[in-house]
Amino acid sequence: MAGQGIEVALPPVRPNPRSIIIGLDFGTTYSGAVWAHSDRPDELHEIDTWPQSRIDDRLVSSLKVPTQIRYLANDEFEWGSQIPRDVDPTEVNKLFKLALEPRQFRGSTDAMGEIILPHNVDQIITDFMGGMFEYVLRKIYERLGREMAEDLPLHIVITVPIIWSDLSKQRTLQAFRRIPNLPESATTSLLSEPEAAAISALRDFEDVSLEAEDTFIIVDAGGGTVDLVTYTVASPLPLLKVNEATEATGGFCGSALVDSRFQRLLTTKLQNEPRWGPGVLHEALDRFEKTAKRKFSLASLAANETFHIPVPGLARNVSAGITMNSRFSLTAAELHMCYEVDVLKIIQLVKGQITMCHKPVRYIVLVGGFGASTYLRERLENDIGEDKSIQAPIAILQPQNSWLAVARGAAMSWITQSKSENYNIPVVVSRTARKHYGYECGVRYNALVHASMTTPKYWDPLYGDWCIEAMVWFIKRGDNVSEDFPFSKTYSYHWPVESRWSPSRKYPLNIYADEISQAAPIERTSNVALLCTLTADLSAIPDDRVDQQLGADGRMHYYVEFSIEAVYHSASTTYTLIHKGQRYDSISAEYV
Repeated sequence: MAGQGIEVALPPVRPNPRSIIIGLDFGTTYSGAVWAHSDRPDELHEIDTWPQSRIDDRLVSSLKVPTQIRYLANDEFEWGSQIPRDVDPTEVNKLFKLALEPRQFRGSTDAMGEIILPHNVDQIITDFMGGMFEYVLRKIYERLGREMAEDLPLHIVITVPIIWSDLSKQRTLQAFRRIPNLPESATTSLLSEPEAAAISALRDFEDVSLEAEDTFIIVDAGGGTVDLVTYTVASPLPLLKVNEATEATGGFCGSALVDSRFQRLLTTKLQNEPRWGPGVLHEALDRFEKTAKRKFSLASLAANETFHIPVPGLARNVSAGITMNSRFSLTAAELHMCYEVDVLKIIQLVKGQITMCHKPVRYIVLVGGFGASTYLRERLENDIGEDKSIQAPIAILQPQNSWLAVARGAAMSWITQSKSENYNIPVVVSRTARKHYGYECGVRYNALVHASMTTPKYWDPLYGDWCIEAMVWFIKRGDNVSEDFPFSKTYSYHWPVESRWSPSRKYPLNIYADEISQAAPIERTSNVALLCTLTADLSAIPDDRVDQQLGADGRMHYYVEFSIEAVYHSASTTYTLIHKGQRYDSISAEYV
């Protein structure tokens, strides 16, 4: 089968009472990290300096580091802020995270042909996250001492976009696990970016009083993706618990595309100017990020304010927009065109969540780098406020720690699993399944149910009845699911004892998913996609230990019965095959 092999460790890793937890926000344009000691959960240590050079100890102050990498000779590389500003842009890998979902990215943006996505993305992610992890570990050693830190178990929570496929999420996890010198005892888990953001944002709200049944939308607007989930409060503070109220939605409409359009505008106007080059472009993009994007608002658009972008070394040329030496004049109207496509998509996504939710929404919470935009907030306020189909007023909030919310929430999420009684942070109690999950197996034919199916029925000699291959769904789209309550279904293999054919004792089971159909189909339609294959290895069990049953045909049949247990997590679903009470933890799963 075509696909990528994934080792699934089951049952899921459980928090150690004393450990070091790292929340790693691997972002499209910027990445961040926060760590904590489980004995001091109120102390979240934000990594706020990053290496500025690979040859000395210079650091740059920033809550996040650029998600970029440049390969040098002898398989060495520079990552993040280590990359010099004046290097040729074609030597720098950026936005490579999007290469995990190239079809979805290309199909939902206007950037076709503009952003080059690498083919060796898995290795690039390993190298970049390896650089981040090594530096974060160094900061932990500086704080705790190397000897103490190495004696404590280490767990890393890696965040992923909620709209990604299961394969892309697992590839991210596997890329991290391939980091050289990763401690053997280190454990890892995935968490969706909006859930991590929700945990952080809700804990940071001091002036917002949430009551039972209050409903709010988390909009995690980052560099590449924008993810949205709606939550309803199950129980208010001091132990805030929330349930997902809708399916998550999202799209590729993050701020990286705003940057891409600005770069396109700048290059079109200035590429023929003397002394135009990578250094000038880098300086302009940096100032655009730090000034123009942060100051842009509806008021500046109404006044058509002019933003001055440095273009070092370029002489005055009014026709090219250089109204004074080394200064490019960008009007608010031009900047508005860089924003408009993505802002409209985000507004549409937010309204979609409001429509999906059957309860009045009280708050919209903007997090992430793009979520800190004044212009985005103002546009949402206007469009939501003017929409007559939305009855109740909705407040739009921007938390103080918006940019680092995902990394902070990732660290908090793992702490609270072991210290929930003593640690006052929000807990996501249940989630809404975003797909149907199930498998295909033989079931007794029922004309009332199966007559419309195209699959042919067959005679089963064990049961003495007509059977048909049909879908069995253990999780259905829209189901309210919790990690505390696994889903379980039973299936079996059987064959005649005297048959010359004998199975290898490795019993495969294909797991399918359907994210398109509203109602779960009874047969494997074109909407049903193969997700992964599980295999339970019972090769150590001899023939005389395999159960036998007398069939309706008068012959003895070997009969092997399994239960499949599925647990739905924030960013993944784990599976366990169970035979006679034995849990097969070494099940291999191949995501396709």
